[in-house]
Amino acid sequence: MRLEYKPENGNENKTNEADSEFDASKIMPGSSENFMDETRFQWKKMKEKPLREKLGYFFYYYKWHLIVTIAVIIGLASLIKAFTSHKDYAFYSMMVNSGYVNSTALSEAFAIYADIDLSSYDCYVDTSSTLSVNSVLGDSDISTSTKLAANIQAGTLDSLIMDTDNFEVYGLNGVFADLRDILTEDELLTYSDNIYYMDKAEIERYNDNDYETSIEPATAPTDEERAENIAYHQSPSEMTDPVPVGIIVKDAPFIEATGAYRQLTPVYGIIVNSSHIKESTSFLSYLFDESSVSDEVLTYGF
Repeated sequence: MRLEYKPENGNENKTNEADSEFDASKIMPGSSENFMDETRFQWKKMKEKPLREKLGYFFYYYKWHLIVTIAVIIGLASLIKAFTSHKDYAFYSMMVNSGYVNSTALSEAFAIYADIDLSSYDCYVDTSSTLSVNSVLGDSDISTSTKLAANIQAGTLDSLIMDTDNFEVYGLNGVFADLRDILTEDELLTYSDNIYYMDKAEIERYNDNDYETSIEPATAPTDEERAENIAYHQSPSEMTDPVPVGIIVKDAPFIEATGAYRQLTPVYGIIVNSSHIKESTSFLSYLFDESSVSDEVLTYGF
């Protein structure tokens, strides 16, 4: 590789002195020594050139090297930042179909309530997810279902608040923990009027594929049918093997003040493989605590 230059004085027959001292024909392909000699030769020719020409030469021959180098540096910097700034979750919950509850304000408020150090851990309550009730799945439904499945499988989701229709579906799939294994007898007594039961025998039939299904298109239940279904899930005497898996939080101060779930009846459940039981029970207490309602939390937006 040689760089040819037109003499500035217009005399095209005059050969640069440095050029005459170098015989490019002696460069053997593949020889690193000859390559270095040529490189030194080219830089010697550029030594007396103006800065603008030097920069032009550099960018012409090395621009791709420069671009790749910059890209690598940026990529490494991003990876280092992501690695050093990553924090484990101290609590992760989802409020599906909640409406316009401010997720950021809620997450920060609960972190303070539960004494979670946000400089070391993350605390997040997702209020943006929606899931249709007994209807054909849309794009948002598929996204939410995938998110739920992935986080439940990975053990990263700690708790869920869902409307009764969706809560029953996930309850049949054994997603929620038996609250008798988590709450004390006194705590269960405190929530006795709000306990949501699932029949273990019904769950087993469902998972054994011995369950009544319909080939008719799914339709949302009427208000009367929904009320009857809720009453059933609050009547353990009508079940073969009742298991307390949720707490109805419709009348919780936080739900009432924020207007969450509106015409729906929300149920709170702790995921069966949650690794943050203390924080999950604390969030239940937070929902029923009058202090959970603040101006920040009451602002709309995800």
